[in-house]
Amino acid sequence: LRRFGGLLRLFFLPGVGLGAAAYFLTLSRPFLCLWDGVLRLIGALVRGLVFPFRCFLEKSGIFSKKCFAI
Repeated sequence: LRRFGGLLRLFFLPGVGLGAAAYFLTLSRPFLCLWDGVLRLIGALVRGLVFPFRCFLEKSGIFSKKCFAI
C-alpha cells in the first residue's frame, strides 16, 4: 500500500516544527544529562579495560629503547 502517493502534505512541516519545539523546550535537557552520564560511564569502562595494555606498551617501549639503543 502506498499512502498519499509520496506527496508531502501541508500539515507535515508545521507538525514537525511544533514537535521539535516541544522537545527542545521540555525534554532535551534531561536527555542530554542522561546521555552525558551514560557516555561518561562507557568512557570510564573503556579506559579501565585499556589501562593494563597501555601500561604494558609503555614498559615494553622503555625496555626496547634500553636494549636496542645504538
